[in-house]
Amino acid sequence: MQTSSSALSEVFTDLQSLSRGAFPKHCDSCDKQYDTLEQLIAETTQQGSGLKEIAGETPQVEVERICGCNAVLIEQFNNRRSSGTTGEQRR
Repeated sequence: MQTSSSALSEVFTDLQSLSRGAFPKHCDSCDKQYDTLEQLIAETTQQGSGLKEIAGETPQVEVERICGCNAVLIEQFNNRRSSGTTGEQRR
């Protein structure tokens, strides 16, 4: 299934509200700084599917991106998946 860029943009926009304390983020390999989630998404490439749900006592979502130096950057967010009808329809 192909994900539309507007739907993907909506996913990252929703994540931004959960990531205020996570930025700025630095790449440990090249020390590039990403000030916002939007900058991280715009200036890196997707690793795998890009989003991954991490199960556990407190479920989380991981965003995996590849920096320009080829280092993998991972940021974790609280799982904000909707369990209602609208969320089920989106999935």
